[in-house]
Amino acid sequence: MLETNRLVLKPHTMANLEKMNKWRNDNELLYYDGDCPEVIEPIPIDSTKRYMEYIINNQDKESIRYGIHRKVDDELIGYCIIAFIDSYNRNCRIGLTIGEKRYWGKGYGSEII
Repeated sequence: MLETNRLVLKPHTMANLEKMNKWRNDNELLYYDGDCPEVIEPIPIDSTKRYMEYIINNQDKESIRYGIHRKVDDELIGYCIIAFIDSYNRNCRIGLTIGEKRYWGKGYGSEII
């Protein structure tokens, strides 16, 4: 776990499944993500479940993924990834998504970075 003033970054659990599926089907989030094309057909919950199992079982040895939770109420508001970790050159790629749009513009993304 990692903590900031208002947030806690925790490993994903299956409790995150429904929100992750909702966010994976949100074309506005995908537009800003930049890595994903817009959803033409809805991504079924089973597909997201397989993705979550992959993350939870740490099958992607090249990346570290966290759920972003508010400290005050433990609400899952987004997710982040640290990927392409290069220990030799001491760099990586960081991505984050604040999926709960009511928290956009509140400085949570900057706080995570």
